[in-house]
Amino acid sequence: MWSPSAGLRLSCWAHGLAVAIPLGRAGDIELLAARFESFRGQHVANGAGPGVYMGPVELQIGQAHAALGQLDAAVTDLEAAVLACDANGARGYAVQARVELADALARRLVPGDLERAQVALDAAAGEAGQLGMIPFSERIRQLRARQPTADTAGSPLSPRELEVAQLVARGLTNKQIGQALYVSERTAENHVQHILTKLGLRNRSQIAVWASGDPGRD
Repeated sequence: MWSPSAGLRLSCWAHGLAVAIPLGRAGDIELLAARFESFRGQHVANGAGPGVYMGPVELQIGQAHAALGQLDAAVTDLEAAVLACDANGARGYAVQARVELADALARRLVPGDLERAQVALDAAAGEAGQLGMIPFSERIRQLRARQPTADTAGSPLSPRELEVAQLVARGLTNKQIGQALYVSERTAENHVQHILTKLGLRNRSQIAVWASGDPGRD
C-alpha cells in the first residue's frame, strides 16, 4: 500500500487550510491544525526538481488559530513563523507571516498589541512593494485603515468590531462579513455577539441603527 511522504501530506494540508479558512469551515480548520502539530519546527515543502514551498509549519498553525479566534495561540505561532522566515530568507512568506501577525494583534488588542501590529506592518510593507505582492500590499493598507483614530478612540468597540458593525449595517450576513475580512464565519459571529454584549443591544437591527449614528460615541 502506498503511503504518502510527510512532505506531500504537509503540502496537501496547507492547501486544504487555504481553502477551509476563507470558507469558514471550522471543523476542517481544527482537524488540519491538529495534524500539523507534530511537525512544529519544520517547513511545508515537497517535490523533486521544481518543488512546493509554503513556509514554516507555524505559519499554517498560526493562521488556523487566528481563523478560529484563538488569538493568543495565533500570535505565538505567527511570531515564530516570522523568525523562521527571516532566518531562511523566505521573504514572501515573511511578509505573509507579518501581515497575519499584525491582523491577529489588532484583533486581540491587549496592551501594546497595536504598536506591535504597526511595527509588523511597517516591516512587511516595504518588502511587499519590492516583491510585487499586490494583494498583501492591499491588506496592509486595509489593516492600517482599521487602526484607532481620534474619531474611534472613545468607542466601546475595538477597531475590528467597529468595522464589523458597519458591515452589519450594510446588511451583510456573518458569512459575508467573514469573507470581507478574511476570517471564518464563526469568528464573524463572535464579533457580532461581542458587539451586542458591549453595547447592550438585542439584535443586528439595533447594531445597524447604532452604526448609522456616531460609532465613536461613549
